[in-house]
Amino acid sequence: MNEERMIFRDAMQDWQDFDIAAYLLGCSIGVFTPTEDPYQEFRRVKGTVYTGHGPLGTALHRMLEELEQAGVLEYGDGGRFRWVQGAADNSSNRDDGKQVT
Repeated sequence: MNEERMIFRDAMQDWQDFDIAAYLLGCSIGVFTPTEDPYQEFRRVKGTVYTGHGPLGTALHRMLEELEQAGVLEYGDGGRFRWVQGAADNSSNRDDGKQVT
């Protein structure tokens, strides 16, 4: 089993639409297999990752919301997410998701 895993933090450095973010999260936890062209693979599975199209899509979107509440994802206009710079060090985050300075 020599699969290359996607690092979610690295994939989310730029703003991503909620459905692409859910797909990238799914790749990072092994639900989907990352490919050289992630957008082509996303188009193949997009019905799975849209909210309201089944339990897997709903679960992935809830995980995005939880990561945003934990302070590692930022939520922006149009339902887009990106990684919060510096959020990889969990020791600097409080339980309520606020950054400790």
